[in-house]
Amino acid sequence: MLLKKSKMKFNSDFVEDLLKELQKVGVIKFNIVCILHYGSSLYVKNYDDYDFKVIVKHHTQHTKNTVETRVANTKVHVVFYTLSEWNNILNERDQCVVSECNEMTCVYGDDSEFTRYDVVHDKEVQKYVLNLFDENFFNCTNDDFYLGDKRLWNFLLFAYKVRNKSNKLKWYQRHLINKAHDLKLNKENFRPMFEQLKEEIL
Repeated sequence: MLLKKSKMKFNSDFVEDLLKELQKVGVIKFNIVCILHYGSSLYVKNYDDYDFKVIVKHHTQHTKNTVETRVANTKVHVVFYTLSEWNNILNERDQCVVSECNEMTCVYGDDSEFTRYDVVHDKEVQKYVLNLFDENFFNCTNDDFYLGDKRLWNFLLFAYKVRNKSNKLKWYQRHLINKAHDLKLNKENFRPMFEQLKEEIL
């Protein structure tokens, strides 16, 4: 399997330790297609953990739930998908992480068949993400589906990518994303931006 360079510079020792932790809970190497680093640690300074998507060939009893463990003295959170599940994610709910696709870094395996959704140019992807933030964040009426106040950082990441027409962020946008992640911003201050995006996209 190929080890690729991550923005977080996970070395081979880290990846091997991660694989060992997965094996401890019953997820064997043979069933892993690839492992992708994603989440707040790609964008903010005060992240809580490293998030990984583990793409498996098929689900077992060990891949039905998320896994939380520690690798190199750092908390690690792992979620599992098959390629088919991820590549059809636009038919599912609550996957605002598709906005991160182009920054997700493969640290193990082959990600060539992993779909990188284009939130910058693809209107259908934009509609999908915007609807999630509409129904599950700004205008959520069911607490069971509320994404949580911290998800303002995910909304800002999405909004700035669409506004910039690029995956690249300006320094002040990164600053606001950091503040949102630290719960130092009020989402209502960004409702006008959300409403403007609705007019432009939907």
